[in-house]
Amino acid sequence: MFLFMDFVGVNKVSLAYGYACEMLQKGLLPDVFTYNTLKSALSKEGKIDEACSLLDVMSKMGVRPNPLIWNFLIQCYGRCGDLSNPLFMKDQMLALGVQPNVFTYNVLINAQVKIGNFYHAYSLKEEMVLKSVRPDVVTYNLLIGAACNLGNLSFALLLLDEMLKMRYEPDLNI
Repeated sequence: MFLFMDFVGVNKVSLAYGYACEMLQKGLLPDVFTYNTLKSALSKEGKIDEACSLLDVMSKMGVRPNPLIWNFLIQCYGRCGDLSNPLFMKDQMLALGVQPNVFTYNVLINAQVKIGNFYHAYSLKEEMVLKSVRPDVVTYNLLIGAACNLGNLSFALLLLDEMLKMRYEPDLNI
């Protein structure tokens, strides 16, 4: 494990990946931490597809990805400008019984706001509420900012009112 971390620490991701494969060949199963470290390193190098392919490897090896891994990959897709894969990944999470958390939803809402799909962004907030995931300040800031950018000030004020009722303080950036 420490050798693996050393490879990642000195930006030798290909060596770390090879080491993980060697572990598998020798019957040693990497744990969630190992996969998460490798995914992070691959993503930092812009190798998002390779990082995502590790999800398949993990499931074949019986290692269940935790929400942190899913959130990280969803966020990476969004940062790389791929705004359709995050929604697909949320569906994959649900299919595997992993429930999205507030961070997951905020990343998805942000992706929808970036492509100008306010309706879908808002519907994700409504989905959060239905699934007992409490929207937070970030959720409301994203939606209020998007409503303002669309010139829909009345809806922005409704969201602000909802935010205040939840005892959240508005961010100065909105």
